[in-house]
Amino acid sequence: MNIIDSYPAETTGRLFPVEDGFRFNVYQSGEGVRFEAKKHGSEVVRFRLTPMAGNHGILIFNAMQVAEDYKGNGYGTLAQQIVLEWGQRYNAAMLICTTLSDNQPMRRILTRHGWCEVGVESVNPRTGNHFAMWRRSY
Repeated sequence: MNIIDSYPAETTGRLFPVEDGFRFNVYQSGEGVRFEAKKHGSEVVRFRLTPMAGNHGILIFNAMQVAEDYKGNGYGTLAQQIVLEWGQRYNAAMLICTTLSDNQPMRRILTRHGWCEVGVESVNPRTGNHFAMWRRSY
């Protein structure tokens, strides 16, 4: 199954209702997909889901960003609900992601939705950013 074919459109419509000014787009991006939700033309949240090369039973969840004006309003949690349902419909065995170590809001979202931090903190040699890897099994 192609990942875009397992997109949970009805859930997205319920969580980001058009009548409240939301529009959302899903784009094929290589083997993965990119999701974005906008409200009255302004980006609210976006993320990517990509099957792991060589093991399509694992989805990589990355590049999630909630726009500054919308932080603290639950949009990261709503996006996480879409990610989890999407992975389940795709029949993924596991999701993996990384987050910056000091990104406490994202760490709380991941923990609340059953993700587990894996291993120890690492440092990206290109950027110097400290990050942690997370996983969630179904």
